[in-house]
Amino acid sequence: MPNSGRIWLVFVGLTFVGMGVFGRIVYIQTVEHDKWQARGEQFSTSVRTIEPARGQILADDGSLLATSVPVYDLRWDSKCEGMRWDDYHNTVDTLCQLLGKATDKSSAGIRRKFDNARQRGHRGALIARNIPFTAYKELRELPFVKLGRYKSGLVFERRENRRRPFGKLAARTVGIDREQQRVGIERAWNEELSGVEGQQLSRKVAGNQWMPVTDDYLVDPVEGLDVVTTLNLHLQDVATTALERQLRTHDAAWGTVIVCEVQTGHIQAISTLPRHETANGTVEYWEDFNHAIGTAVEPGSTFKLATL
Repeated sequence: MPNSGRIWLVFVGLTFVGMGVFGRIVYIQTVEHDKWQARGEQFSTSVRTIEPARGQILADDGSLLATSVPVYDLRWDSKCEGMRWDDYHNTVDTLCQLLGKATDKSSAGIRRKFDNARQRGHRGALIARNIPFTAYKELRELPFVKLGRYKSGLVFERRENRRRPFGKLAARTVGIDREQQRVGIERAWNEELSGVEGQQLSRKVAGNQWMPVTDDYLVDPVEGLDVVTTLNLHLQDVATTALERQLRTHDAAWGTVIVCEVQTGHIQAISTLPRHETANGTVEYWEDFNHAIGTAVEPGSTFKLATL
C-alpha cells in the first residue's frame, strides 16, 4: 500500500476514534448527567462546622447543675483502602460484645450490621449510637480499633448530651439548651457557654451523612466557659420542698419563693411551681415557667417578705 494510502487510513481511523470520544462526552453530559452528578456528590468533601464542648453551670459549692456528657456514634468504612482484615476477623466478635453491652443491643445484631456493610460495600455504615464515654475508652483499647480509621475503617463521631444531675431541682432557673427558645441561665449566658465553633474537612458518605477525612481540625473548637451561680443546693431543696407542701395544702394555682442573702444580695434559692393536672386526673407541681421573674404581682396578701 502506498504511503499516502496508509496516511489516509490512519487519518480515517483517528477521525472515527475522535468522533467516538466526542460522542461519549456528549452522551455522558446529557443522558448520564444526573447519574454521574449524583455519583460525584457521594464522594464530595466539605468543610464542616464542629460544635465545641458547652460550658458547665455550677452551684455555689461547685456542684454540677448542668453539664455536657459526651456520647459517641460509630461508623464503619468497609472499603477502607488500608483495611487489615486479619485483625478485623480476630477482633470483631469482641468489638460486637462490647458495643452490645454499651448500647443495650444484641451483639449478634451488631455483627449483622458489620456483615451487611461489608457485603454492600458501605463506606459510612452506622454501627452503633449513643456509646457512653466509659465504653468508648474501653473500645479504643482493642487492637483493631487502635489501628486507626485508615486501617480499621472505624470512625467515632462525638456528640454532647446536656444533662442536669439534680433533675428537676432549680430546673427552670438552670434552663434548657436547645436550638430554639432557650430559657434560664442557658439562654442568659448562652454566648459564654457556647464557646467558639471549629472546622473540619469531611467526606460525604452513603445516606447523606458526613464523615471526617482525618482526626485533625482545620480550626480547633474552643470550649465554652463555665458559669458559677450563687444557688445553694441545700437551700434550694428545702425551699422547693416547703413550697410544694404549702401549695398542695391550699390547692394553689402556683407559688414562688426566693431565698436571698441580705448582706450580699446573692440569690441562694429560687423556686416556682405551677399546678398541673395529669391525664389520669392527679395534681402535680413542677417548674415550667419562672413566675419569680416573669410575673408581676403587687405587694399585699400574696406577697410576703420574711427575714431570718
